[in-house]
Amino acid sequence: MPGSQVGTEQFVGSVEEPAPRTLAERVYRQLRVDIVLGRIPPGTRLRSEKLRQTYSIGISPLREALFRLASDGLVVSNEQKGFQ
Repeated sequence: MPGSQVGTEQFVGSVEEPAPRTLAERVYRQLRVDIVLGRIPPGTRLRSEKLRQTYSIGISPLREALFRLASDGLVVSNEQKGFQ
């Protein structure tokens, strides 16, 4: 992941953010960076099992992060079909 840890602050590009407090916050930030930088191309189906393995996260924090990304307009929630 781009950026580096310095104390309790995380630097992504030139934006300084406090260190994530929860697992959901950590994966939300990682997914957001990967989407914005194009590592996850537009229209990609976001399969929870693959994301859980990629980001070493459980299903509950992953779903929380995906719903937050959906509310930000970065992913689309397809009823009964997951996220894209």
